[in-house]
Amino acid sequence: MKITVNIDQKLINEASKITGIKNKNLVAEEALKTLIRIEAGKKLSKLGGTEKNLEDMTRRS
Repeated sequence: MKITVNIDQKLINEASKITGIKNKNLVAEEALKTLIRIEAGKKLSKLGGTEKNLEDMTRRS
């Protein structure tokens, strides 16, 4: 999908420098993927510890 957005050039440059990704489109795509992972993790963590009757599970080591 094509979309036009205005992103601060300093942010793009810093993200590119940190990640090593030179393509601006890929920098934006990776940023969105990271945002989704972070927000999904926050949502999941809010659900944690709510099952009071759950029995302990054996874990592989």
